[in-house]
Amino acid sequence: MSGLRRWGPMAALVVLLAPGMARAQRFAPVLITSTYNPTGVSTPSGVSGPEEEAGRLDRLQVGAYLAMWDLFKPKAPTGIQEVKFNAKSSALLTADYFLTRNVSIGGWYNSLEEEVEVTPVGGQPFRQQAGTANFWDAHVTYYPKKIQGLSVQLGYSEVAFKQVDLLSNTRIRPSFKPHSWNVWANYSRPVGRYKGRPIAVFGSVGKYTGDKGKFFNAAWNAILGGSIGITRNLDLATSWWLFDFDKSSTRWTLGLNGHF
Repeated sequence: MSGLRRWGPMAALVVLLAPGMARAQRFAPVLITSTYNPTGVSTPSGVSGPEEEAGRLDRLQVGAYLAMWDLFKPKAPTGIQEVKFNAKSSALLTADYFLTRNVSIGGWYNSLEEEVEVTPVGGQPFRQQAGTANFWDAHVTYYPKKIQGLSVQLGYSEVAFKQVDLLSNTRIRPSFKPHSWNVWANYSRPVGRYKGRPIAVFGSVGKYTGDKGKFFNAAWNAILGGSIGITRNLDLATSWWLFDFDKSSTRWTLGLNGHF
C-alpha cells in the first residue's frame, strides 16, 4: 500500500474554490450598471426608490458559502480496485474591495478536510490517508467601462496540505504547497427581479499558468452561477465549478453575499 502515498497530497483537492478551491474567480455575480446592482455604482436612471441612489458605490463585497466537492477518481495502482478522494463539506469565505469603479482587489480562503479511501481487489474499502488543505487566493480585478458586465482577473493561489497515514498514524512529510498564478474572464448579467430585488447570472473561464502535471496542472476551469437579492445589501448566491477540464472535479457552493 505504500505506493498509494503518492495520492495523499492530491487528496486534499480543495482545488478548486474555495470554497475552495479555486483561484481568482467569482462565486457571485458582480453588476456595475446604471441601476441598482449587488456591487457597483448606482447613477440616476429614471427609476425611483431607495435603491436608486445617485453615485452610490458598494465598495465592499463579502461572502460566506457552504462548499461541497465531488473529486475526481485517480487511476488505481496494481492490486487496487479503486481509489477515492472524499471531501467533507466546508466553509468558503470571500472578500473584494473596490478601489475605484473599475478596479477591485480581493481574495478567498477555504479550509478543507479530506481522506483517501482504498478498495483492494477482492477486499473491503478502508481509509488509507486523511488530512487538511488550506487553500487561499488573492487577486485584482478590472471592469472595462465599455463592456458592461465583463471583468478580467489576475490572481495568485496556494494550498497547504497536511496529510496523515492512518495505517501507521504518522504525518506524511515533506509538506506540500503547490501554487500558481491564474487569469480569469468573468461575465455577469441581470436577468430580472423578484419582489423588486435583482436576479443575476454569471459565468467565468479561467486558467492556472503553473504547476503543470501536479495540483493546479496549468488547467482550464469554468464556473457558472447566479444570485437573487434578499435585502438591499444581501444576496443568496450559488455556483458550480468545473475544476481542471482533464480531471473533471466539481464543486457546488451555496451561501450569502453581502455588499456595503
